Amino acid sequence: MSIILDELIRQVTSGQPERGLLLLRVRDELQMTLRAFQDLFLFSSSYDSRKTVLKEAELHKLELEVKRMQLQREFNKVKEERDRLQSELDHEEQTFREGRESRLKKHYEEYQFLKRVNNALKV
Repeated sequence: MSIILDELIRQVTSGQPERGLLLLRVRDELQMTLRAFQDLFLFSSSYDSRKTVLKEAELHKLELEVKRMQLQREFNKVKEERDRLQSELDHEEQTFREGRESRLKKHYEEYQFLKRVNNALKV
């Protein structure tokens, strides 16, 4: 196509130089316009691919946010379970201490009683 246009410009220039120069300018403008359209097309193609990548990244971000929220809920449940078990453990320890103290007190009272009986028997 450009060979035909070049030949046409050459023939017109030989007969009418002003028209030849005008056609030369038109050819150059046409080539610049075509290059600009090609660049725009390439840019829009790459923009579309970047836009797709950005959409995928946004979706991945949303998926990670949902996963984070699920893990946060699971963490809260585990924390509540830990707190419940800790309070149950504290209660069991308190019950054990009270039982131990009452057994020690009972043992001490029995010891004192036997000690008095032993002293009474010695006298």
